[in-house]
Amino acid sequence: MNTSVKRKSMKTKSILFTAGVLFLSSVMFVSCKDDDNDTPVTADAANYAYSVIVGDNSYVSVFDNFDDISSLNNANAFVHAKSALIYTYKDYLYVQEFESNEKLFQYRKKDGDLELVKTLSLPAQSFPVGLTFKDDRTAYLPLVYAGQILVINTEELIITATIDLSPYALENCYPAPGAAIIRDGKLFVVLSQFITVNYPSPGAYAVVIDTETNQVIKAINTQLSDNTAAFEPSGDPFMDEKGDIYFCSVGAVGYIPGYREGFLRIKKGETEFDESYYFPIADKTLADVPGNVANYIYQKVYAGNGKVYGYANIPGAASEIPDYVNDRSMQPVIIDLYAKTIERLNLEPTVGWSSCIAKTGDRLIWGMVSSQGAGLYLYNPATRATDKFLSTTGTPYRLFEFKD
Repeated sequence: MNTSVKRKSMKTKSILFTAGVLFLSSVMFVSCKDDDNDTPVTADAANYAYSVIVGDNSYVSVFDNFDDISSLNNANAFVHAKSALIYTYKDYLYVQEFESNEKLFQYRKKDGDLELVKTLSLPAQSFPVGLTFKDDRTAYLPLVYAGQILVINTEELIITATIDLSPYALENCYPAPGAAIIRDGKLFVVLSQFITVNYPSPGAYAVVIDTETNQVIKAINTQLSDNTAAFEPSGDPFMDEKGDIYFCSVGAVGYIPGYREGFLRIKKGETEFDESYYFPIADKTLADVPGNVANYIYQKVYAGNGKVYGYANIPGAASEIPDYVNDRSMQPVIIDLYAKTIERLNLEPTVGWSSCIAKTGDRLIWGMVSSQGAGLYLYNPATRATDKFLSTTGTPYRLFEFKD
């Protein structure tokens, strides 16, 4: 019986280091139950998965919709490490603890709630961050510090292969694989090419892998921007309706002068970065924010027609020594990838460790902390107004919609 997760109930149930260069905190793990039940999945009313941070833990829960409720609590939450990440795939939810208790937890929806199905232990001190699904049976999981990608059989939740990326490291670097996307049978995996932890090599790097053979086809790079690989999945890479893949470079998130951020792309049918496309956010004037400039984009979601919604870090709103626990420097914005514009939305800024976003139908859900409090804001892009606010017990950390 696994004892890595604790379940909360009304009776007896009872970052931060994230994004590699963004957040640092300690991690605690709380023990408890494992259910390796193989009962068939049935239709379920749990439509959204989310996590909040309370003290030294993440509380992972689900809820149905925004109707007839004004708040969410942690009564039925599963408790994980403070920096645990979540991913959804059809009726399944995966929770990834990646700092010192490297584990992957598989849940599925059942009766409007979650049940723990399986747990997979991962290599120690490997910093496993990210999960990209090929199909109902296969997912890819990068190990940042190990310079590898694990191939996971999600039916059995076992490791079936390891892809070694060390041959593709630059001299005196380790490849540090991050987020990925699959298109046309090819897995595109971004690399930070770290000289030391949090010190990326100049340039943007990736490898292209054949998802049938799990062999690396090629390594690619461009010098248009620096560091496409924010460790923690932050909404990219993504693909637009044209079949073009977009990557968001974070540079050195403002810490190293001269490093360049911005959007890059690989066009449909191609496997090299498009040298004709580069959209640096920091070069644009952003009205109605302190200093009128952003220096990188953090959590984001592609909403169609070239539009991206997300959080822009505003250096003018940060302390002299940035404090991601207290500085409300993450401003909600809309970005047009085709027109290369960025605009502030009429939403308050939030702190870096509470700035998640998801798309649901024609609405957006912003998880953040504002003057109204910590919670989820159901936002209508057409009216540019908040339709509903759900307060949370704890600060919103991650949020996804279950989709078929």
